[in-house]
Amino acid sequence: MPSTCWTPSGIVSSWSAGAQSFKGYTHEEIIGQHFSRFYTEEDRAIALPARALEISAREGEFEAEG
Repeated sequence: MPSTCWTPSGIVSSWSAGAQSFKGYTHEEIIGQHFSRFYTEEDRAIALPARALEISAREGEFEAEG
């Protein structure tokens, strides 16, 4: 996936041109937003973004197909 960074709490803190091309959000639209907006409503309902943050904190990374 194109380079994107977020804080430990899930706030998008950097956004590359590749990420913009891949996801369609401009830098202005996404910086400061929570990364859970990349997940479906169904995934948010089962707390998948929170689990992704927990795994990232524990293991240093998180990967999933989506």
